[in-house]
Amino acid sequence: MYFLRIHLPRILLSLIFIGAGFNGWVVILGFDPIFPTSPDPGDFCTHCRKHSAFSHL
Repeated sequence: MYFLRIHLPRILLSLIFIGAGFNGWVVILGFDPIFPTSPDPGDFCTHCRKHSAFSHL
């Protein structure tokens, strides 16, 4: 059980980063992304940047 608790998050994060890297190369080579992303995270970041305490900097 200790093995799974330590290594399962590491394996899952590895798969996520490998998938994102592969998807990035597919897009760089000019193909459509295999795992398309939504524009919502970008909108969220813009919203947070405009309304943060450090927006005047």
